[in-house]
Amino acid sequence: PAPPPQPADVPMPDAPSADAPAPVASAPTPPAAVEAPVAAEPATVEPPPDAPAPPVKPPLEPEVSAEVSKDPPSELPIPTPDEARLLYTPGTAVEVTSFEDGLRGSWYRASVVAPPSVAGTVRVRYAVNGANGPEEEEVAANRLRPLPPDLSTSEIKPLLSRGDALELFYSQGWWDVVVVELKKSNLVVLAPEYDKKHTVTAKALRPRWVFDLSSRRQDPSSEGWALRLGGRAFTLAEWREKAAA
Repeated sequence: PAPPPQPADVPMPDAPSADAPAPVASAPTPPAAVEAPVAAEPATVEPPPDAPAPPVKPPLEPEVSAEVSKDPPSELPIPTPDEARLLYTPGTAVEVTSFEDGLRGSWYRASVVAPPSVAGTVRVRYAVNGANGPEEEEVAANRLRPLPPDLSTSEIKPLLSRGDALELFYSQGWWDVVVVELKKSNLVVLAPEYDKKHTVTAKALRPRWVFDLSSRRQDPSSEGWALRLGGRAFTLAEWREKAAA
């Protein structure tokens, strides 16, 4: 037999030189982006004609806010020197407020000791004795007000409503509160300056009278007093008319 054919000589590639650059590997081709399927919108199902209407939810009662105004003392009514001399003669019973932390929103009874000074201050003696007996203090005239009108509990109780601004007799003074809840025999009130609730009877409360010097100048019959009860505002003259009716 004939011998098998010999393979042809295949030329071998030359070996790379020592200083030849290394081959760069080509980056793989990224896969094609696949679009996400679009969700179909749900079909609207109409209720049958005889289906009952859904129940109506009752409206929620608004919360009584504990936020209070932080107006600076300069925004309280400041009497003119003539008004101060007329309002705050020696021996006059007054109420004194404070701008200090822990006493804001309170009114304490006192009496005028001396006429108002040129600087606009008034010396008063508090009705509540301190640790060492009667205490006196020189206070700015805009921290004072005359004694507010006296209203009996029977006059204001029928008009009270949630959110009314009142004053609570507490720790020998009157403190700003708002009505949170009306119960059969008592009320729950909130002291907004201190975010503290009290459950009290109506006898411990009085209207939050506002003494406004500007209205007193315009309408002397109001004597500068106004209040709000049952969501309605009254001047002193309007309240007297209502009480007389």
